[in-house]
Amino acid sequence: MNTSARTSDPALNALVKKGFLTEQEAKTALAEAQTNLVNATEEKLPSASKWRISDAIKSIGLYGDVRFRYEYRGAENAPGSGASGDTYYRERFRYAVRVGLRGDLFDDFYYGLRVETSSNPRSPWVTFDDDSNPTPSAKNSDTIGIGQAYLGWRASGWH
Repeated sequence: MNTSARTSDPALNALVKKGFLTEQEAKTALAEAQTNLVNATEEKLPSASKWRISDAIKSIGLYGDVRFRYEYRGAENAPGSGASGDTYYRERFRYAVRVGLRGDLFDDFYYGLRVETSSNPRSPWVTFDDDSNPTPSAKNSDTIGIGQAYLGWRASGWH
């Protein structure tokens, strides 16, 4: 076998050297393998996304949580307050939902945005069925607010 007829595949060259394949069979096998590799690569490429994201966004991640709880609160009424009974109590089921996006931008910038139930800045908890008290049209606790929004920059190390 002359060196100009060798293929770029060492395994095929070894088979030719041992006499299992002719040089022409090795060249044909190599050409078929390269064609199959190109076709397989083209088939596995992802199709174009319908969502266009700016090149400035390096990464994007979705996170969040959904929580439920039962709450009981009880307190003794002050004497002479005119309240009926000795104890004021409240039982309620509550929920909180938080969903956000965060990731990295160009030039070591990062970002985040989280929306959550309730417009209360101290707590995302909302009570189930509190719309009937004081009136059925009261919708003051069923809101969605921005719980967190930030843009930051990671400085390079000082070496």
